[in-house]
Amino acid sequence: MDGVQDIIIVGGGIAGLAAALHLQYCAPDLRITLVERDSRPGGWIRTEQVQGFTVEAGPDSFLSTKPAGVALAHQAGLDGCLEGVNEETRRTFIMRDGWLHPLPEGLSGLVPARLEPLFRSTLLSLGGRARVAAELVIRARSADEDESLGEFMRRRFGSEAYERLIEPLMSGIYGGNGDSLSLQATFPQLRRLEIVHGSVLRGMKRSSREKANGPRPSPFITPTQGMGALPEAVARLVGPTRILTGRSAQALESVAGGYNVRLDDGRLLRCRSVILATPAFVTAGVLSSLDPELAELLAGIPYGSTATVSFGFAPGTVREKSLGHGYLIPCREGGPVMAITFSSRKFRHRAPDGALLVRGFIRDSGSIQSASDEDLIRPVREELRSTVGIGAEPVMTRVFRLIRSMPHYTVGHARRVDAIETKLRSHRGVFVAGAAYRGVGIPDCIASGQRAAEAAASYL
Repeated sequence: MDGVQDIIIVGGGIAGLAAALHLQYCAPDLRITLVERDSRPGGWIRTEQVQGFTVEAGPDSFLSTKPAGVALAHQAGLDGCLEGVNEETRRTFIMRDGWLHPLPEGLSGLVPARLEPLFRSTLLSLGGRARVAAELVIRARSADEDESLGEFMRRRFGSEAYERLIEPLMSGIYGGNGDSLSLQATFPQLRRLEIVHGSVLRGMKRSSREKANGPRPSPFITPTQGMGALPEAVARLVGPTRILTGRSAQALESVAGGYNVRLDDGRLLRCRSVILATPAFVTAGVLSSLDPELAELLAGIPYGSTATVSFGFAPGTVREKSLGHGYLIPCREGGPVMAITFSSRKFRHRAPDGALLVRGFIRDSGSIQSASDEDLIRPVREELRSTVGIGAEPVMTRVFRLIRSMPHYTVGHARRVDAIETKLRSHRGVFVAGAAYRGVGIPDCIASGQRAAEAAASYL
């Protein structure tokens, strides 16, 4: 790290790591340094091995349908240890009035691709199912302005379907309030179906005809060692000499021929180009003195928090039930727990033989950071006891707080991102990457880092 670096990457989450590795392949002669504030790279992707249980702090898998994630895993040498969900136990439930109902088959994203399974479902009332079917004859909205995801779903499918089916699925992806999330930034394909076909259901049906029949691969995959294996493998390929951990960037200063990155220990790292792969509010702080207007745009992207509570139960202590992979709890049911995942039934290699690994997700109530571990553990234990009858004492408990971990794409988000990118053009050699802009999933973040890497290499 002596002398002027060609590129400094700030942020060692999966976006920053993907950018660093991509640069090594597309521009191997460039001098690169990655700066990460934590003692290890990986960001919210973190796996712990505790008493034979594979415990995830953040995401437990990534979408196989988006190529960037699978490609990076292969590049990192994880080809032989990627697995999909356990098909033998593949069932998911949604709570309605305190009871669990199977999730209807045939869903594509948030909405049904086929009506027949929905009509057989007990999740919605007869009137609620009829209202979903009526989507076929509801006229498309002519206005072009962005609308909230909640507004769109209620308009097309009715309030009951939104509250009992769509909202819990949406919360599992974005974690935010559907009445403030942008349709254009989260599920623009649904609006396109409405415009092109006059109905989302009609468009889904026509799209499904074009897809090949037969068994489909698991939409979610993960390394058998846990998700932490992905950033660890990428970091090894990037190399320890290129990664500076335990340091954070405080400011970016424009100087002749490039930039100075000011670190929290007072050091200045000189470079020709910078990739800021940090959360938007961190990026805003780094850029605040360089461009206050740009910083304000970045700071305007809100973030939500959550917490996960994992329990490991010893073999023989939990009565076998058809619990599937877990269940979702709509907001309308009340309570702090939004979902329960039976992790060792969703994925193999997550618990000792006969043992059970369970993970509960806590809603963002604004008090997650200040709550004690017991405050977070108690509602998950009670939820397991009251709904599925698990009252045994766990042999392992782990609590993780994911503070300001999820960017919320509120209405108008796409315009905000366009404005951010426009402002960045006046700072040649500065690029951004990560979940804050055009996709929150792991493959989206990887692709974002790779695009920033290509832009930086092209600039130099």
